[in-house]
Amino acid sequence: ADRLEAAMDGLRWADTKYPDPDEFEDQMTLPNPYQFFNSDRLVENNEDWEERREEILDLAQFYEYGYKPGAPDKMEIISVQHFNEGDQTGSSMWGATYAACDQDKLTVAITVGEKTVNLDFTVFLPTAEQLVASGHTSGPVPIMLSYGGDIAAYREAGIAVVSIPAVASDTRTNEYAWGTRTGKFYELYPYSRNGEGALQEVSVTMAHAWAATRIIDALEMMEDSTVAGVSDIAKAVDPSKLAVTGFSYQGKYAFVAAVFDERIDVCVPGAAGASGPSPWRYVYQGQEYDFTDTIFAPEDPSAAIVTAFGTETIGNSVRHNRVRETELFRQFLNLGHIYEHLEGAYGYGTRLPYDQNDLVATLAPRAIVLENTVNDYNDGSVADSLSLTIAKSVYNNLGYDADDLVKYNQRPIVTVGDPHGSDNAQRARTA
Repeated sequence: ADRLEAAMDGLRWADTKYPDPDEFEDQMTLPNPYQFFNSDRLVENNEDWEERREEILDLAQFYEYGYKPGAPDKMEIISVQHFNEGDQTGSSMWGATYAACDQDKLTVAITVGEKTVNLDFTVFLPTAEQLVASGHTSGPVPIMLSYGGDIAAYREAGIAVVSIPAVASDTRTNEYAWGTRTGKFYELYPYSRNGEGALQEVSVTMAHAWAATRIIDALEMMEDSTVAGVSDIAKAVDPSKLAVTGFSYQGKYAFVAAVFDERIDVCVPGAAGASGPSPWRYVYQGQEYDFTDTIFAPEDPSAAIVTAFGTETIGNSVRHNRVRETELFRQFLNLGHIYEHLEGAYGYGTRLPYDQNDLVATLAPRAIVLENTVNDYNDGSVADSLSLTIAKSVYNNLGYDADDLVKYNQRPIVTVGDPHGSDNAQRARTA
């Protein structure tokens, strides 16, 4: 047993671009976002920040998400299918589905090497009445990229919704996480646990960020497409005005998609939490909150005083959501303290050379609108907001108006049932 433990402790990651996680010392507080990695050098101006920003993004890909693949060898729009409002769009064991608005299903073919996969995405267009009511009566409309399909609140605000397809399974079993992963992304970029392939692992989270990038590419290709009907869609939407949204695990996808594609102007993560905007080093389990006499106070006064029941941690993510970060990221677990803080720590991931608030800051000068429910503690309601508040200082120091670009859209306390949710009123405020 002693020899086995020594052998395990001696394992080091084969890619030496950055140190192995075991080589970092614990840092109980959040790292200095302005300090360059493994250096005493500090950011002194906006030009320095751009260099530091690229370093943060590289660290996050190396340690947490995997590197997002670049442009494919070939990509083309191969078909479009139009549905008018009320048309039957499909059927399943639950019955027929009908279009709630005019929509177009496009298919793109993506080729990497000798492999080609087809991705489908749908453009949901506002109705003529919605365009008039929202004031978008001329020219193409902005686009909300959505990991959850159509969202009526955005169409009602005169914004087109574009679905981002699922390209990898978020299966949570050991066999899947450490074996053969499925989905169109992994058909193009196979996952391997052994040899050189293991050093090129891409998490499911980054796979879906890649999907958003490919759909943006397709939107930009529409204007020059010769496929019948595509040019009409191109006239209706403006791919230079983009936002992205998702809820829960799809909120994590939306956050990472925006962080790693600068064409996305507004990031709208919903209850994203861990591996989204929430710092790993901050866990607020057991903290007490009194929302009496605030705008979030529930109708029942006795429900205004609440205790946070927990939050996602690295241990939770590795145990239950095994494919959302890379295998290397698991090495930031402190054995013996997977669910218990180290003495002096506020959370976990104390050896990480960055934290999620640094990733929020890399969005500047683009905007972020955080959606959550005040008491959805398990899914980042406190930590997400903390992260954005810290990142606002970076926005301000860069000369941007942080109050205009960093927004909080919280639902009041949910006293009955699971607070992990969203509603039309919240989405309408975001829109």
